[in-house]
Amino acid sequence: IKTEDVFNAMVYLSMVCEGDCEGKLDISGLLKNAPNEQWQQIQIPLSCFQQKGLNVSQTTSPFKLSTKDKLAIGISDISLIPFANIEPLECP
Repeated sequence: IKTEDVFNAMVYLSMVCEGDCEGKLDISGLLKNAPNEQWQQIQIPLSCFQQKGLNVSQTTSPFKLSTKDKLAIGISDISLIPFANIEPLECP
């Protein structure tokens, strides 16, 4: 992911499931602390979305990005992969 411009609004990354079900994470800090116009890789454990209400077995949308302001970012690849043999990551 790469930020294209400075922004001030909150930015959320969500996974949505059937009904009124969503795991919604505030990734504003991740984006604001990233160098502007430089690609960076972010990894977020699935458990973070589960802690915020995601029912994985009923997922209907694995990626939803939302904000209430202008946001210019680049996204090159989105993957759901198992985290094997790596340090546990903190939730944003």
